[in-house]
Order: sequence, then C-alpha cells, then structure tokens
Amino acid sequence: MKNVVLILIAMIAAAAVYLFFIDPASLEKLKGAGKEQPTHTTTDTPRTASKPIPKAPAKPKKNKALTFTAPNDDMAWFVNGEPVPADGLAVKGDHWVVAGYQDGRYSHHSLAVTGDSAPGLSPQPRRSAASTKWEAFQGDGSRRGLVDAKDRTSLEPAWELNLDDRVKASPVVFGDRFYLSSNDHLLSAVDLKQGKLLWQAEGMGSSVSPVANSSHVFMGNDAGLFNGYLIKNGKEKGTTSLESYATALALISEEAFLATTRDNQVVSIKTKKGLFGKLPLRVNWRVDLPELGSANATPVLVDDKAIFVTEKSGLVALDTESGERLWPKSGDAAAKSFTGDGDMSLSFVNKDFFLTPTPAAEDGVIYSAIGKTLVAQKVADGSVVWRKTLDQAPTSSLALGHGLVYFGDAQGRIQARSTVDGAQMFARKVGQGAVFASPALFKDKLLVGNQEGRVLLLHAFTGRELAASDALAGAAVKSSPAVTNDAVVVVNEKGKIVCFK
Repeated sequence: MKNVVLILIAMIAAAAVYLFFIDPASLEKLKGAGKEQPTHTTTDTPRTASKPIPKAPAKPKKNKALTFTAPNDDMAWFVNGEPVPADGLAVKGDHWVVAGYQDGRYSHHSLAVTGDSAPGLSPQPRRSAASTKWEAFQGDGSRRGLVDAKDRTSLEPAWELNLDDRVKASPVVFGDRFYLSSNDHLLSAVDLKQGKLLWQAEGMGSSVSPVANSSHVFMGNDAGLFNGYLIKNGKEKGTTSLESYATALALISEEAFLATTRDNQVVSIKTKKGLFGKLPLRVNWRVDLPELGSANATPVLVDDKAIFVTEKSGLVALDTESGERLWPKSGDAAAKSFTGDGDMSLSFVNKDFFLTPTPAAEDGVIYSAIGKTLVAQKVADGSVVWRKTLDQAPTSSLALGHGLVYFGDAQGRIQARSTVDGAQMFARKVGQGAVFASPALFKDKLLVGNQEGRVLLLHAFTGRELAASDALAGAAVKSSPAVTNDAVVVVNEKGKIVCFK
C-alpha cells in the first residue's frame, strides 16, 4: 500500500513539473477553468498566431417598400405616378414625387426618402391659374398649355373637315372660330361649332401659328411679310415687311406683336385703328439676335419680357417695349452661362421640318428643354434654379400645371417631371415614334397626339389612358391641339381636322 501511495505522489509531482516548466499555458487553463483567458507563448516554443476567420460579405440592403398614407383631406393623392388607396401605398425608391388634386386645387412635393419611415409632408393646397382662352400657341403668352375647360372623360368627334393641305402649325381659337396656317393656303378660318370653312387667305403658306385680336388675325408668310386680315371675311387690311420669313409669332397686346425671323432678328410690330378700314402696321423696333440660329420656339411673354430659345446659348430675355437685352447681357455672357448640354435645341420632325421645344413659365420661373437638359430659371434675371439631365431629349414643346412639367420624347413617351427639382413623376408610352405635338392640360386630364394619328386622353398624375380616338389615323399628329371649354380641335399633317365635344 505504501508503495502505491509513493507511486501516486511521484506521478502527481511529475505532472506538476511538466505543467509548470514544459506547458505553462496548460497550467493557466487549469487555474482558470471555465474562464476565457488570453493565450501566452514562450520564447522556447513560439507559436503562430491563428488567423481570424473571414466574415461573409454583407448582403446588400433590400430596397424596402415604405407605406405612404394620404393626408386626411379631400384630395386624391398620387406618388410616382400611382394612385394612393385609402389604406396607403407601398412605395420603393429613394425619391418620391407626390401630388394631391381636387377640383383645380393641388399640392405638390418632391421628397428624398431616407431611413426606415415614410417621409412626412405638409400639404399646401393652391389653385392652378389656368388660361381661360386658347388665343395663342399653347394657350397664352406663358405657353403653359393649361386651360380652364370643362372636364372630359371621352373623345367623341363632333365634326370633321379635310383641308387637303399639309399642316405644320398649331391652331388658335378666337371667339366662335379658329385659325390655322398651312402649306398652300396661308390662313384658314373655320367655324368652331359646325366645322364650316369660312374663308381662306391665299399666300405662300407658313408653318407658324397665327395670332389674333378682337377684329383681325395676323400672319407672317414665307415671302417675309406680316399681314393683318379682317376676321369677318379674311380680306387683307394691312401689311409690313419683316425682311425675312417669320419663324415664330407672339401676341403682346391687342395692338402689339413680336416676330422672330430666319435672319436671326426679333421684330416688334404695332398697329392701331386706321381710316376707312385700313390697318396700319409699322415696325416698332428690330433687334439682331444671332444666337437664335435655327431655333424656332415661340417666344414666352411674361412680366414685360419676351424670352427666346436660342440654338447654342440657352435662353435670352428682351424688354417687350424697347427690345433692350435684359439677360444675359451679351452673347459672350450667354455662351459662358449656357445651361444646356451642347446639343442643338432642335427636334427634327422630318427632313424638311424641325421644331424647337417652346418653354413654359409660371410663378416667376421659366422651364425649358435645351438638348437633354431640363432647366428651371428665374424670369427676373435668368439665374438657374435647377437643372436636370434627361435620358431623352424632349421632342415637343412643354406643358405646365399642378406642379408638373409635361413633354413628349423620342421614345414615344409622355413624361411628367416635378417643378421642384425635375424628378420624374411618370413616363408613359403613347406611341411608336417620337411625340412632336405639345400636350394640352385641363382639370386632371392631359391631351396628346402621336405619329400614328391617335389622339389620347391621359390622367395627368398617372399618365394612364382614359380614352382614345383614331379619327385622325392615316397621318401623324405633329401640331399641338387647341382646347376650349366647348371644343377640342386636333389636326394631322395632311390637313384633316377633327373637333371633339
């Protein structure tokens, strides 16, 4: 027994000596059993540090849908072109364009989305200041294409008329008739209610939309003349020379007009009542504007300024009374502050005709399409509010209302973008070819024509088709429609006119 005890003592002593001198780390582990201890190494037995196990790459965060709940008011609400139901709308994306609308009142917001909660907003309802008439291209001098007309949910033709003539210009409405220029006949007057051709003024034709006042309608022809015609019968009552053919006309007042010419001039014309039915027309001032180039947008008239799109220098503003250049102060300054992307501000309709998208102005800001750049500038001094690079250059003039800018593009789409920052509300396909006819806007509806000759009625906040008509099929609709409370007038390029109820 004594020998067994001695053997056990010897074995325990040997183990202790081993743990202390040979492997002190094991001794430490025994002392701190159940506790995590740092690893020690000796100089006699160096150990290679263990490599950390690499972590798996972090999975990208999912684009989580957040729920937008409409404010508790009487408006219908839309986010990124989708209607918001009563229980809310699940919306993805890091930027939301939000709009509410009810009976001409709207609230518009462009919101950056961060975090895991839907952005809040404070509705600020306002009322769209729509034009009551369509007496000029895109309605009035602001060129918004926004008119205070009755609501429509269908496109039912009231009458049709064939001029059998090529038409490039857009119709304008004055009173109970509308006027249209064409390739062979300088000017045609048509009864709005019955579609009866009232008279035609012969001439060299024009692709420019006419202008009118209460007694006369005015036209610039391809012979370089500016003429006034009596609205009753189309008899010419006055004429003056523009020295080159007109590329655009604008009505300043009952007795004052503007014309841009192919010689890159801006001409101011004035008139007054003359004796024995004559209509004296005289040039008030004439200004060279070499930056115009081949641009042919209709001038925007706002706050006693005429604002022109130039081919390579963006926008230029002149004083309507004197012709004084307001901004930029010179051509060199315009080139330095050019807001476009360097491309020509022209959309080619076919080999012998092109158009420059006409801007639109509202609340002291003018919105223009220069190449692939959508730009917002202050009317007062031309300073840039924002600019947005687009995926497609606009191919139509602009329409403006309810906090959105509308235009057609080369992919056959109608785009709606926020006036706050140019963010997209929607882009809806409406045709196979580029959209050249400017949209017309009334209530919460948008009227467009495409190259297949279809006329479409769209929802202004979603772009969804509400109604369509093939009454003009067979030729493209390239000129902008005219919309009034009583009628919608659309013409295709072969001179067929359809008036919708």
